[in-house]
Amino acid sequence: MPTVIEILKQHLVDNDFDGLVNGDLECGCELSDLHPCGESFADCKPAYKHVDSSGQYDYD
Repeated sequence: MPTVIEILKQHLVDNDFDGLVNGDLECGCELSDLHPCGESFADCKPAYKHVDSSGQYDYD
């Protein structure tokens, strides 16, 4: 039986997302290190990784 994280990761992969983001907390995580904080991810949303205008990685 797959875990919730494994189900979530498969959904993100199947829909070409790069990870998760929580805009209120200004944090994000990539598929390769999904949910590293160990906190609730109930408010996280699927996201695409991109480089912002300052050259830093950001999620949208």
